[in-house]
Amino acid sequence: MENPQMKALWIFFIYLFENKLYLYPKNNTVIKKILFVAFTAIGLLTYAQGIKFEENKLSEILAKAKKENKLVFIDSYTSWCAPCKIMAKKIFPLQSVGDYYNSNFINAKFNMEKGEGIAIAKKYNVKVYPTYLFLDGDGKEIHRTMSSMDEQEFIQLGKDALDPSKQITTLKRRFDAGEKDPELLKSLIQLTNDDDAYNPKVFKRYFTVKPEIDKEDAMMLFTSINGTDDSRYQLLQENKSKIIQLISQENFDEYNKFVILKGIRKKAYEKSKKLDEKVFLAEAQKFFGKEEAEKILFNEKISESLENKNYAAYEKMVLDKYKDNYSNEEPLELAYVAQNFLNHIKTRSSLEKALLWSSDAAKRNPHSMTFFTLAGLYNKLGDKTNAKIYAEKALEEAKKAKYQSEDLNADIQKLLDSLK
Repeated sequence: MENPQMKALWIFFIYLFENKLYLYPKNNTVIKKILFVAFTAIGLLTYAQGIKFEENKLSEILAKAKKENKLVFIDSYTSWCAPCKIMAKKIFPLQSVGDYYNSNFINAKFNMEKGEGIAIAKKYNVKVYPTYLFLDGDGKEIHRTMSSMDEQEFIQLGKDALDPSKQITTLKRRFDAGEKDPELLKSLIQLTNDDDAYNPKVFKRYFTVKPEIDKEDAMMLFTSINGTDDSRYQLLQENKSKIIQLISQENFDEYNKFVILKGIRKKAYEKSKKLDEKVFLAEAQKFFGKEEAEKILFNEKISESLENKNYAAYEKMVLDKYKDNYSNEEPLELAYVAQNFLNHIKTRSSLEKALLWSSDAAKRNPHSMTFFTLAGLYNKLGDKTNAKIYAEKALEEAKKAKYQSEDLNADIQKLLDSLK
């Protein structure tokens, strides 16, 4: 059996989804803590039974696929992509996954920002990570999709890639022929989410043939839009009144702000992949005014410093941000920042500040995440008594959670064992 000891993955997911940060393309590149995996001997055996990836040039891999009459499966990843790491550590090593993919495909993986991966990303228009490509022996794209999946979803993806009726190329042909079946259109929307040229056309037809949209439709639209210049943004505005009835004015405004920020970030990073502060501020002022735009820019600089592992700058900016008041911040935001201080900051006075933030977060949101962060800070500061108290609370809350994480429970228990 696989036995990964994943550190702080839970905090990334909780924060990501509860704060809707999956709408931020920049934040998708930020993994809040490097994932460490320790395999037992059995775990290593399991890994060996997972997907076997070829380590040759794409041309050689395609030739092998053509000779064996198989499709090529390509895992398109980057070094900074958190979901890519999860798939590599949790799903690809599984025996069931390996059995299916090794039998039916020639498998390969390429870092899309290095070596041959750069050319592959350009040729197949890979913009979102992870992206899974299925090619025939001639290098023609047969199927594709993206995002992390669980075991059964990933195996089903392989089955879909081998099913002509579900392949993206087939669905595109049907769409181009004028078909208007809502289920066809919905599937194609999900499969072409990273294609800014094709996807809007599918969305437009979908909203035409299905005027009574639901919440899932609204969220599909929100998460696909890459800013106000995106043609799908006009579709959002045209359906604004319907969407507000589904999710409320407040939620619409919140999601709309995220969409706007996605566009701002895209422009501010597109030239050098580094933050252009002048561009960011100029674009933000168009929507939020100077004062609010400056605050948004400051938060962006904080995120960038963390992503670039410039922890000294991160520490300084966060301390400055919270020097006057932190009680108005969302509890999960405080807990997340406190966790980063726990992981990366050594200054005792700064850790004591983080303890205050974490304590406030735990008081307002008694969650396993906030308790565990608080326990870790107490432990790092040498207060074993309080560390044990809050670790026990964290474990209690974790076990009551609807969706339990064995990794989280194991990490909390490990902390408790160290405090005995």
